[in-house]
Amino acid sequence: MSKKTVQNTFEIYELLRAGLMYPSIVYIPIDTVLEYVEFEEIAELQEIMQPFDRLWICESLEINYHLEADTDLQLLLKKQDVLKKNLFLLIDYKQNLEPEQFEYLEKNYKQLLYVCMYFSQEMLRVLKVSKEKHLKKYLHLFELQDIHYQKHFTAIEETFPSSEEEKKTWYTSDTINYEKLKENIPLDNNRDDKTSKKVKKKRQKYITDEESQMYLLESVFNIKID
Repeated sequence: MSKKTVQNTFEIYELLRAGLMYPSIVYIPIDTVLEYVEFEEIAELQEIMQPFDRLWICESLEINYHLEADTDLQLLLKKQDVLKKNLFLLIDYKQNLEPEQFEYLEKNYKQLLYVCMYFSQEMLRVLKVSKEKHLKKYLHLFELQDIHYQKHFTAIEETFPSSEEEKKTWYTSDTINYEKLKENIPLDNNRDDKTSKKVKKKRQKYITDEESQMYLLESVFNIKID
């Protein structure tokens, strides 16, 4: 029996993380950011980055630009293929890595995937209730992105099932229902606004620790928030 290869787990994770997060279409309302930082910090960040209340295309950590009318969106069509490649890579890594390495890799990848799904669905909800025409015209792209994440989540869970203990930390009655995720059903357009706000507040408490909640802001825009 061949000996398993010792590889740099962090470098592998960074490769998978890039495939999970990029390319992506991003919209972060300033109201959402204000839930985590003070208004004075927002003003400073806006002067440097101007990332909020604008539609962004994120090709990589280094390549981010505003989504304009003439932006080539073909790269977003690659999202599904990139996520599928990540799944096959994980299958290979399970065969080639030491058990402890793969266990750590799998745990962190699933956590980041859940965070990506959370933000994807939050962005989708914002756009669905928005009255801004320039946001509405791109709604179908956010729906497609969210479906890709849901399908990838389902594929990951079918290939590397989470334990019941792990599921308890990922899902609660106030968060995303696992069985509904497997159905890949689009979010309800007729959701009650008051209920939506209440659920959102509880979900922020359960999703992950604070570091994970900030991960996308820091990774996509390279913004470090204390």
